[in-house]
Amino acid sequence: MTTAGSLTGRWPDFDGRLSVDGEALTEASRDFGGVVQRRPAAVLRAGSVDDVVRMVRHARAAGLQLVPRGAGHAAFGQAQITGGVVVDLRGLDRVHSLDDRAITVDAGVLWSELVRRTTAVGLVPPVLTDFLELTVGGTLSAGGITGTSFQWGAQIDNVDEIVVVTGAGDVVRCSPTEEPELFEAVLAGFGQVAIIVRAAVRLVPAPPAVEVFRLRYDDMAAMTTELRSLVSDGRFDYLLGIVTPTDGGGWEASIEAAVGSDRPDSRGISRRDGLRHRRAEEDYEIRSLTEWVRRVDEPVGVLRELGLWQAPHPWLDLFVRDSALGTMLSEVVDPSVPRGVGPLRILLYPLRRSRFGRPLLRLPEDEDLVLLDVLSTAAAAGPEAMVAANRRLFERNRELGGTVYPISAVPLQPDDWRRQFGPRWQHLTAARRRFDPDGVLTHRGAFGAEPPA
Repeated sequence: MTTAGSLTGRWPDFDGRLSVDGEALTEASRDFGGVVQRRPAAVLRAGSVDDVVRMVRHARAAGLQLVPRGAGHAAFGQAQITGGVVVDLRGLDRVHSLDDRAITVDAGVLWSELVRRTTAVGLVPPVLTDFLELTVGGTLSAGGITGTSFQWGAQIDNVDEIVVVTGAGDVVRCSPTEEPELFEAVLAGFGQVAIIVRAAVRLVPAPPAVEVFRLRYDDMAAMTTELRSLVSDGRFDYLLGIVTPTDGGGWEASIEAAVGSDRPDSRGISRRDGLRHRRAEEDYEIRSLTEWVRRVDEPVGVLRELGLWQAPHPWLDLFVRDSALGTMLSEVVDPSVPRGVGPLRILLYPLRRSRFGRPLLRLPEDEDLVLLDVLSTAAAAGPEAMVAANRRLFERNRELGGTVYPISAVPLQPDDWRRQFGPRWQHLTAARRRFDPDGVLTHRGAFGAEPPA
């Protein structure tokens, strides 16, 4: 394909800013994962939807490939491209409408800004990622999972409508009833068929306060057993299992649980009935909704001060069958698995398969599932061993009937993607032929080692 550098001086006019050298290209060659570097030939900081259309059409005519990018929080080069064009969507940051059912925003709006707007009128999206400094378009291109997903599914399950720019350069409005093939090929599609430029995100009433519990257990088995029971129990809105290393070389297991409340009691006594945690070590507090949704700001600030936020993050995210969870946890905490530097956290998001409906977020077929996140920081010069360990854990989970959440730092080959998508493979390839006939968006970066072509 033609490189962007050879086309300098023949670009369309843009409302935003086009860079063909300098810091913009350096920034776009990296992501939060810090493992992969791919330098583009140009970066467009889009100033309008028309900019996205112009660039896609120009790329199609010139034989270029491009990749959309939001906040750059991917772990393995999913929003990078070598020698092509990165379309930075952060300039598309307009809030278009807000009513008691949904908020319609541009793809570059941060979830933190979206929540600021909605909570001001007593509303909130039912699914919010724990870290809010991500763009709406970015998480909808991936899926969006959190501790409320066992009730509400992913963020992509709570979108009424999206507007996209296809690989053919057409602006299309789509929903479950209008262009449903395109709708299903874009949500969790990592920009391989079309670029999300606008979305209508569903809202629910926001609670005035949130009761938050931190429950500690004797071991991981006791914690995971309790986590399973709480999924069907109904007493909490948010559930997260947490496993962290102790100074003595062991592991601490806990559950973070939260529930919205109009009139929280002084010690959440009714919420604790029948639970099997270590009662003397529990933490309980009442937070405002704003405090709750911004709960990770402080720990992220600490990591920034320590320099660990800027270090490589070869994170691993696997969808695990509930029956295989004990096996996978034992594999993750095996002493032979490289740990990296700084704090390690293993997060367990309990899920119910029936709450998810978008086909490209590939989950195991069992009803009871867990998203297993291994959040670790690598030494600046040595993430390779951790990426190799991720691959081994990915293969082990696949043997046990699990799938991968493609935000992970896992090297994958074309056959891995065929197996991942399973019966949806033909649907995806058909959508790509229809909506991106010249392969403008079929880039190497979005799917790590190779695109699923």
